[in-house]
Amino acid sequence: MPFAVKFISHLLVGLAGGWVVIITVSGAIRSFILPRNESVRLNAFVFGGVRALFDFAARHSSTFAHRDRILAHYAPVALVALPIGWLALVGAGFTAIFWALGVESITKSYELSGSSLLTLGTTPVRGLALNIFSYSEATLGLLLLTLLISYLPTIYQAFSRREVVVAQIELRAGMPP
Repeated sequence: MPFAVKFISHLLVGLAGGWVVIITVSGAIRSFILPRNESVRLNAFVFGGVRALFDFAARHSSTFAHRDRILAHYAPVALVALPIGWLALVGAGFTAIFWALGVESITKSYELSGSSLLTLGTTPVRGLALNIFSYSEATLGLLLLTLLISYLPTIYQAFSRREVVVAQIELRAGMPP
């Protein structure tokens, strides 16, 4: 492969990886830090996928109580799936960046990305640029997990308020609410 073609392909892959990282971190920030409600497509995709799985499981239940028990786990599971999705996308973005910076293979790039993202530090890094991106990925990984952990009490309070309203409706409308 000629040098110019290789350089341009590495540059495009690196830019695409950076774009994925920026979009993912932006979505996480808009989800938890932005004071107003804003729709984030990535979150809708994760919640929609988890909802499809729960709907499939609930469809095969024979009673309302069994279906209700299944669907009661939807929101907590979706909230846990959200940072997993963010971390997977950030890891994929940095895998592309590391490959573009000259790591010899996608497999090695993925290994370096996972080691950095999860702050394992098991993969040695050589070179200033790789170290800078490795440390920035580790910082982003910790930031995304910290965002979720710090906002879980707030989210739980919102679900608790919702359950109070559901209980009030149940008193008036009967079971199921």
